[in-house]
Amino acid sequence: MLPPSLRLVIRLPLVLLCLAVIFPLQSASHLLRLPTRRYLPIVLYRFAMRIAGIKVRTHGPLPERGTLVISNHVSWLDIVLIGSVMPVTFVAKADIAQWPLFGVLAKVARTIFIERERRSDAMKQRNAMQRRLAEGERVVLFPEGSTSDGTIVQPFKSALLSAAETKIRGKAVRVQPMTLAFSEVSGIAMGRRMRVEYAWIGHLNLVPHMLKVLCGDPLTVDLIFYPSTDLETAGGRKSLAVQAHRTVQDGLAAFTIGHNPDAVDRQNDEGLFGQTALEAQKTNPASADKPAERVA
Repeated sequence: MLPPSLRLVIRLPLVLLCLAVIFPLQSASHLLRLPTRRYLPIVLYRFAMRIAGIKVRTHGPLPERGTLVISNHVSWLDIVLIGSVMPVTFVAKADIAQWPLFGVLAKVARTIFIERERRSDAMKQRNAMQRRLAEGERVVLFPEGSTSDGTIVQPFKSALLSAAETKIRGKAVRVQPMTLAFSEVSGIAMGRRMRVEYAWIGHLNLVPHMLKVLCGDPLTVDLIFYPSTDLETAGGRKSLAVQAHRTVQDGLAAFTIGHNPDAVDRQNDEGLFGQTALEAQKTNPASADKPAERVA
């Protein structure tokens, strides 16, 4: 097992080399609108994860093209983790574009940068997301609005779910929840204290945190995808935000507190995200104040 300092000496130059090779190719692909613009980021992220000793496991149905994916948000590393699995477009706050290294990674992924504080730009941001969805992009949104500690999912904000208030080629936009769970280090289940070490909370300096991850032991992260729905089936933006939050939080608990991946797989098989909160209440009124077991 290499000492952390030696890992950094080996890993950091290799990651920078990958970025130096792929970023110009991605820029050219984007300017010329070549199909490679969707797939070059995957190559970069997969190389970076292999260099850093990070493994991603996926569960459930991967999103189809033109799907709005909503996920919990733990770290700057989320972009690399999700982007290594499939071609995606991220939605992030505008100041991220100026961050060292991470801003470049975000641009490589063709991120949609938004001003969360400027309500006057809300329609422009929604339209930008809808254009990407209409082009067949999988758009990833972090509706918590900020990162969490990797154990608790903060309430989802419903405003940007308005991007799903449209139809593409006559069909409603599909919305698909996803749980991102930091699960294991060196093959051993992570406790809350270790998970918080990998979470990037806003007050932490970015560069030291990146270097710390590059120095770290082999990491395993689980991405759990649930069946998709649409706004009409879910009962609107606010209802969908509440139901998706419950689903994502339950999945996170299964992989962290209970560390029982099979439980999530069984929930997906049973249609975890297939019933609206209103329908669940009619079936079992006592469930109104409890996390729903089957939500839309």
